Amino acid sequence: MKRYFLYIIVMILFSSGLRAQMNVSSDNISSYRWDDLQEDWVLVVNQKEYFTSFEFDEDFTYFLHITSDQTSRYDILTSEYDEERELFTYDIKSDVGNEYFMIIDATDGEIYFISSDDEPFMLVYGLITDEGESNPTPEYSTGTGFAISRAGHVATNYHVVEDAENISVAVPGPMGSRKLSAKVVVSDEKNDLAILLINDPDFDGFDPIPYGFRNSAVSVGEDVFVLGYPMTETMGEEVKLTNGIVNSKTGFQGDITMYQISAPVQPGNSGGPLFDEDGNIIGVVSAKHEGAENVNYAVKISYLKSLIDILPQQIALEENNGLAGMKLKDQMSIVSNFTFLISVNEDVSLDRGVSSSNFDSDNSTTGGLDNNSSSTEEIAAYHYEKAQEYFVNNDNVTALDHVDQCIEALPNYSAPYFLKGFIYYYGINNYEKARENFTITLQMDEQDDNAYVYRGLANRKLSKDVDAIKDFSQAIAINSENTDAYFMRAVIKSDLSDARGALADYAEIIKREASATPNIYQMGTVYNNYGYQLIQMDRVQEALPYLDKAVELSPNESYVWGSRGEYHFRVGNYKACIRDMLKSIELVDETLAINSNPALPYYLIGMSKIQLKQYSDACSYLSKAGELGEERAYDAMAKHCN
Repeated sequence: MKRYFLYIIVMILFSSGLRAQMNVSSDNISSYRWDDLQEDWVLVVNQKEYFTSFEFDEDFTYFLHITSDQTSRYDILTSEYDEERELFTYDIKSDVGNEYFMIIDATDGEIYFISSDDEPFMLVYGLITDEGESNPTPEYSTGTGFAISRAGHVATNYHVVEDAENISVAVPGPMGSRKLSAKVVVSDEKNDLAILLINDPDFDGFDPIPYGFRNSAVSVGEDVFVLGYPMTETMGEEVKLTNGIVNSKTGFQGDITMYQISAPVQPGNSGGPLFDEDGNIIGVVSAKHEGAENVNYAVKISYLKSLIDILPQQIALEENNGLAGMKLKDQMSIVSNFTFLISVNEDVSLDRGVSSSNFDSDNSTTGGLDNNSSSTEEIAAYHYEKAQEYFVNNDNVTALDHVDQCIEALPNYSAPYFLKGFIYYYGINNYEKARENFTITLQMDEQDDNAYVYRGLANRKLSKDVDAIKDFSQAIAINSENTDAYFMRAVIKSDLSDARGALADYAEIIKREASATPNIYQMGTVYNNYGYQLIQMDRVQEALPYLDKAVELSPNESYVWGSRGEYHFRVGNYKACIRDMLKSIELVDETLAINSNPALPYYLIGMSKIQLKQYSDACSYLSKAGELGEERAYDAMAKHCN
C-alpha cells in the first residue's frame, strides 16, 4: 500500500496505548491532496468547522468515527508501536471497504487521517486535550431512550451516556415534557447498551408499558419502525418516526449482535426503540453506515434482556402487547409517550427554565428574571412552570397571570393557551373562557387531539352536546387511540338516546384497555356504563359480567355497586340487590364520581324488602327515598305502608 506521510514527525499519544475515546476539536480540521509533481501535500481547506470524535473499543480492534451527520466504523488491520521513535501507527479499513493510514501526534495535538487510494488525501484534526484544564466543561449531547418498566427504567445506548456528569430524561405529558434526572444502573460497553433509572423526586412512575418485548425470531424482510430524537438542534425536540425493513440478521461484517435495517436514522436516534409491525421491541438503534444509503444497525433485543437480568432491582418485562393489529400511526401515538429525549451534561442552570439564582423574590411581575440577559424561551419556560405550580396549589389567579406572561414572551407557542384553557376549566369553572383558549390552541396546532377533547368537555358543560360530539369525533380521527374522546362521546350519545352508539364507543375503550392511558375516566366506569347501558336497553341478561368487572376494578365507587344492585333487582335476586345497594350507600361519601340519583339505592332496597315481605324495614327505606326526591317511593308507601 502507498504511504504519503514520510515528511511528518509524529509522537506517541500514550506510551501504554490509546484511551477508549478521543475528542477532536470542532473548529480545526485541514484537508490536503497529494501532488505527484511536487511530491508533497497541497493544502485544500484550512481550519474547517467540523466536530468529530473517535471512539475505540476496549480491545482496539475497531473504532467509530462520529460526526454530527453520521457514524462510521473502521476496523484496525494492523497497529505498530516504535519505542525508539515513540510512534503509534494504524492501518485501517472503513465499513465501505476503503483503506486508510492513521497516525497520532500528541506533541502537535493532531491526528492524521490519510487515504491510500489512487487519489490520496489527508485530513488533519486538531486534538482536544484536557491538559492544564482543572475543570473542563463536559460535552453536551442528546440521544434517545425508551421505558422498560413502570418503576422508571429506561434503555438506551452505552455511548449516549458514557462519561455523563448528569443525565435528564424528557418524559412527555399533557402539559408538555418534563425533564427528570436519571442515573446509569447497569451498562454493557461491548454491546453498546445501558439501562437508566429515573431518580427524580417529581417522578411517580410510568403508565403500564403498552408494547411487548419479542421472544420469537426476526425474519429478513419484516417491516420495522424506529422512534427517536435525531439532530434536535436543527430538527426540533419532537419525536420522529422512520420505517423500513430488516435487511439482515447480522450487522457490519457479520456481527451477530446486530440487525441491519433500512429505516433511516441520524445522530440522536441512538438508543431508540426498534419495533416490528405489531409494536414489539426487537432491538435498540445503535449506528448508521457512512457509505451506504439507509443501511443502519440495531442491537438485538436478546442482549438487552441479558442486561436486564443483572439489574439490582429485578423487573418483569411486559408480556402483553396492546399494539398488535393497530395501524402504524396509532401505534406511534401510543409508544411516543414512552420514547424519551435523553440529554447528557446539560447545563443544569437552564434545566426546567432558569436557575433560582436568576430571580428576585421581590419582583412579582417576572419573578426577578432579567429580560435583557435571558432568552424569551427561558422567560416563557419560567412563567409556564410557575403557572403550573400555582394551579396545583389552587391559586388560579396567579397561575393565569404567569400564563399570560408566558404567552407574551412566546405568543406563537400553543402550550400556554392549552394550560390557560385547563385552568379556566378545572380551576375557575369558566367554561366559555376554557373553550376560547382550547380553540386558540387548535388554531395553532390543528392536530392536537387533546385540545379537541378538552374543548369538547367545555362544550359539554355549556350544553353544546352536538358541538362536543364533533370535537370528540375529531380527536378520534386524529388519534384513534384517544380513549378519553371515546368515553365522553359515549356519555353524550347515551344522554341523546343513541344507545347503540354509546355501546360501540365503550367497546372501543374495552378493546384498548391494555394500552389505554386515560386522563378523565376510570376503567371501572367504562365497564359499569357498558353494563348499565345494556340494562337500559332491556338486554339485562348480558349485563352481569360487565358489572362484576366494574366492581372488581372500582370497588370504592358507590355507583358501580348501585348499577349491579339494580341488575339484581331486575332479575329478581332481591337479597343480592339489598347487599349491593347497602354497599353503595356506605360508599357514597367517599366516592369520586357524582351520584346522579342518590335516592335510587334506598328505593330499590325498600322495594326488595317488600318482595321479601319485610314491610317495616321497607317503609323506612322508602321514606328516605322520598326525602331524597324519589316520587315513586310515595306511591309504594301508599300501597304497602298503611
